Amino acid sequence: MPRTLPVGNFLGKRIVYLECIYPRIKPGKNSRMKMERIYAIRLVRFRQVMNEDFGGKQAAIANAVGRPANYISRILNGSKQLGEDLVREFEESLKKPDYWFDGMNSSGNWPFSAPYELYDGLDDTKKHELDIMVKAYIAGALPTKSKEQAA
Repeated sequence: MPRTLPVGNFLGKRIVYLECIYPRIKPGKNSRMKMERIYAIRLVRFRQVMNEDFGGKQAAIANAVGRPANYISRILNGSKQLGEDLVREFEESLKKPDYWFDGMNSSGNWPFSAPYELYDGLDDTKKHELDIMVKAYIAGALPTKSKEQAA
């Protein structure tokens, strides 16, 4: 019996899936550019794990994720992309939260370089104090109208 392809629009389902994870991704000409950005974020996070947890050793992270060292080398030199299935597998084997490689966690995007887990480990008082400091810092960093411009 000949093999047949599954019936249905699987590309459309993938885009809907990506819209659930990345709400700003919409089908169209910019989707490819946005996916390239996601691949770049994943690569940065992969290098971060390799450097911080494995001392920058390709062989060590290759062993941890169950892949050959040359496979890791291809990821690092850009000839192999960190696709959806691969990063989910890596997150599981490296004991990272879901969507960690995408720069996301259960609370959505985490914009800081410090791991979310450190923040999450703080008590409520410390979180509140930190929230106040960040708000004040951001408010001070925003451009404001000078008195001459306001008049």
